[in-house]
Amino acid sequence: MFFRFLIFLETVFQKTWFKVVMLFLILFVVAGPGMLHILRVGRQPVQTAQATVVSKEIIPGHYGHLSHGPRYHITFKFDYSPAKTFSVSSQKTYDDLQEGDTGLLSYKQVNDGLVPKDNGFVDFEKDEQ
Repeated sequence: MFFRFLIFLETVFQKTWFKVVMLFLILFVVAGPGMLHILRVGRQPVQTAQATVVSKEIIPGHYGHLSHGPRYHITFKFDYSPAKTFSVSSQKTYDDLQEGDTGLLSYKQVNDGLVPKDNGFVDFEKDEQ
């Protein structure tokens, strides 16, 4: 019985359709949560609020099987809501902003629990000084 099952599996593994299905299944399991988060962020409306930069943090990159470069996080404080931390994709944006800068923050709010930081940063226009 077990031997027949092994022969059946060998036959199935040789089929192209099975390889395609397995590839999509693996991609869904590995990339699914991240893709779901991206889709959710994309559908959210852009919100704007007056905010102040209260802290900046660089998370070093990880180089290995799933490598990525450094991640740039900026925390903004709002007048009437709790502070929020956003992941900023551009080092230039990160470098241009300093703690204490005030301005108009544009962002998309997503609370899906998939990513520990609010990744809906759109733009920050500094106030004229």
